[in-house]
Amino acid sequence: MPSPAVSRPTARGDFTITRRFTAPVEDVFDAWTRPEQVAAWFGPVGLVTPVDRLAMDVRPGGSWTLTMVSQDTGEEYPVEFAYVEVLRPSRLVMTTGTAEATARITVTLQPVEEGTEMTFAVTDLRTSPENGSLREGWESSFGRLAALLGEPA
Repeated sequence: MPSPAVSRPTARGDFTITRRFTAPVEDVFDAWTRPEQVAAWFGPVGLVTPVDRLAMDVRPGGSWTLTMVSQDTGEEYPVEFAYVEVLRPSRLVMTTGTAEATARITVTLQPVEEGTEMTFAVTDLRTSPENGSLREGWESSFGRLAALLGEPA
């Protein structure tokens, strides 16, 4: 059975979110690495990520760029990730940085009896007060990811 996100803050604002999905590990990995799927879930509620504003080169040394767009105002929020590690279907490690925040992101996918356990860890997080809450934004995105994977609400 799917589980709601479990979020644990750590030092300096770093945090970990653990979530279970009934989908197989390969499907969850694909949702992280296929542009049409990423566009369907990436960004907190109220923002959309148009697939034509998203590019992915999923390999160590590759990049993932996207622009989230506010549904209310049309304001744009560009984001860029650099892939450090790509181990299909179990692990992605990326770095990201904006004027407001920099971080290292590790996504670990483990098969469990009823599907997949995803552990999402943000480390080396440096933020400014203007940045808002990255954790809540990711948790909102993961709710959209669950819907994409066919999880019940």
